[in-house]
Formats: sequence, structure tokens, C-alpha cells
Amino acid sequence: MKLINVIIMSLKFMYVRKRRIILSFTFSIIALYVTIQINVTMGFNNVLGESITKVLSKDPDLTYSIEYKEGFPEDGSLNEESRELASYIANMEGVDSHGYFTVTTDRFKELKNNNEYYQIMKELYGNSQSEDFRGISSVVYVEPTAINICKVEVYEGTADITYDEESETIPLLAGYSLKDILPIGTIITEDSSGIKYKVAGILKKNSNWLEVGDASFSYTFSLGNNLDGMMVAPINPIFFENLFEDIAQTYYFNLEDDSHTDKIINEIQDKADSLGLNASIYSVSEKINRMNSEKNSYNKLRILIMIFSTFIIILLLATSFISYLVKHKSEFGILYANGIDTNNVVQMVIMENSFMI
Repeated sequence: MKLINVIIMSLKFMYVRKRRIILSFTFSIIALYVTIQINVTMGFNNVLGESITKVLSKDPDLTYSIEYKEGFPEDGSLNEESRELASYIANMEGVDSHGYFTVTTDRFKELKNNNEYYQIMKELYGNSQSEDFRGISSVVYVEPTAINICKVEVYEGTADITYDEESETIPLLAGYSLKDILPIGTIITEDSSGIKYKVAGILKKNSNWLEVGDASFSYTFSLGNNLDGMMVAPINPIFFENLFEDIAQTYYFNLEDDSHTDKIINEIQDKADSLGLNASIYSVSEKINRMNSEKNSYNKLRILIMIFSTFIIILLLATSFISYLVKHKSEFGILYANGIDTNNVVQMVIMENSFMI
């Protein structure tokens, strides 16, 4: 019997069993998808932890943040208490860099109709930079005392963004991709407030900053802000007052060393409790570990789904194969009676069931 005839007969038998084949195929896809998700998640956790560690200026065990358990109230009822806690931390012995930061977008008058700037944004961010977004810039606004939370290194100029409140301009760091448009000494004006910024430094290529997340979740950051097309500037007083409820959720500080870690953290926690702040102090290491723990919990569920799907697939294959042999026993007899030898029958059985596998 020719192979083509064997294939045709196999397909006919498969058509009769199409429901079982579709079911097996569906569970196979589920098992494959879950396996891929587990591998991707585990790989992402490792990369994220390593990447954040490289971005921070100090060890993750020495970098801390304040986390408000139920989010920071938007009515301003705890603004003074939060600032008092920040001032308390800033004056403690053993605390190094400290302060608030936020990542947002802003408009600068000089960049509104700058075609060169627009083209750079399109190259960096693809077609997301439409005509409606001309002149919009992504900016990390950070307190000068917190600039060293991350490794901020400059290609040219200085990374120092401290300034005198009497000064006419505020220092600004431009991303590496903006070095030709915003060379050192360039002054740009914030659109709504009229505050003037003067470029003091150009950041090194592929510099990064932490991305702010929702503080009500157990992890509040990720590595999402490549600074090549962004700017870094001090939080100006107007911005600080008007948007403090958002900024309050991103207070970070570094410890100089680990010699008195427990004592310092306990004192800060006691101060937060005495001020009535529903807040906890966590190190970046603890955040990463918690994030990994949550991801691993999801992975355990995925593994159970994968095992269940695999079991169903094996069960379907086994029962299908057995029922196939039983149901088609008489057909095999007819095939033998018509001169088809055992090898052809075996080929047909193998071919049909191989599609199931």
C-alpha cells in the first residue's frame, strides 16, 4: 500500500476523533504557555535585581525607602508629618544621601517647536512621539541631597545640582542623546511656572534611574528609566508644594555603613509611629526579595497548572490510543482481508497517533 493512501486513511480516522484531538492540542498549548511564563518570570526577577543593584550608588542593604501601607493621603492631612519625618532622617548620624524624587513629564518653551529635539525623541521612543507631544520632556525631579541614591555620572560638566534660592537659574542634567541640543550652559524655561534651568552637565550614555510605581504595592520601583533622552533637575519649591502627595511616596535614603543599621531603622520607625504615619521602612534588598517571593508564588500556581495540563494530555493520549485500537479492531480485520499487510496498519496507527502527540 502506498504511503499517500496510508496518510489519507489516517486523516479520515483523525477527522472522526477531531474533538479529542482539539482538546489535547488545547491543553498542550496551555502547558507550553505556562512553561514559557515561568522561565520568563524567573529570568526577569534575576535581571531586575541585578540591574537595580548596578544603578544604586550603594549596596541594596544600605538603601531604604518609606512605604505607606495604604498609600499616602491625597487630602494633605499628613504632609507636615511626612516632612518632619524626612527632616528627622536627614539629621540622623549614619545617614548619607536622602530625599524625595519623582519622575514626570514637563514642557519647556525652547523645545516646543524644536524639530531636532522632536526627531531625537522619535528615534528613542519610536512613533509614541506624535505631533501632540512636541516639546514634552521626561524629567526626574529630585532633591539635591538625593541625587546620589543612584549612580549619576556625567559625560561632561558636573553632577552637582545644588543651587542658591537667590539664583536666577536652576542647574539641570541633560541625557546623553540631548548633548548636541542642550550643550552645557544652555538655558531652558519651564512652560507653566517660567522657572529657568541651566544645563550643568551631560549624563553618561545609558545612565538609569529608578521608575516610580504604586506605593500601595509591595514593590514600588523597577528599572524603567533610561536617562539618555531625559533630564534630571532639582525639585523646585512650586512643584514640591503642589504635588507633595505624589512625591511623598518616593523618599529614599542611604546609610553610610552597616554598623548601626538596626538601631537607625528602629529609631526611624518609632518616629514614624509617633507622628501617626502608617508607614514602614524597607531596604531595597527586602523589596527585591518580596517581589521575587510574590513572583515565585505565582510560579508555583503556574507549575500546578502545567502539571495538571500535562496529566490531562497524557490521560487523553492513553485513553484515545486504547479506544482507537478497540474501536477499530474490526476495521483492521477488513484491511487485512483486503490485502493490507501488518506494516501498513502499523504505519497508519503510528501516523494518526503522532498527530496527537
